Amino acid sequence: MRKQHKEDYWNTQTQAENMWLENFRKERHAKQLADLNHWCTKICTTSQSTKNTLKFLHNKNEGWLEKMRLADIKNLREQTDKRLMLDAMQIEQQSQKWPDLLTLDTRINADVIIPQTVLNFHEY
Repeated sequence: MRKQHKEDYWNTQTQAENMWLENFRKERHAKQLADLNHWCTKICTTSQSTKNTLKFLHNKNEGWLEKMRLADIKNLREQTDKRLMLDAMQIEQQSQKWPDLLTLDTRINADVIIPQTVLNFHEY
């Protein structure tokens, strides 16, 4: 009876240890799966965030390039218009013999620059 009791005790003890080890193994396996899922999710999230950030920066850069291109076109048009206006004024100056710095004192009449009506304060 003692022998049977001893065998039952060790069988029970062995079963308890085996059950504990099996539960520990299941819990450890579940924790490792949860950690693996957590890290996979983090990696995927980081990757997606990086892709979104790169896409945003690319679009932002494209927008800047487009704005710079439009500003360059606008400045080029303004410069061209100013250049054409100056060329037309120079052509007109040559055709009408406008005064230049050399002939300034002989060609400019005070009545042309300041009309007599402005100097006549009594009429105002």
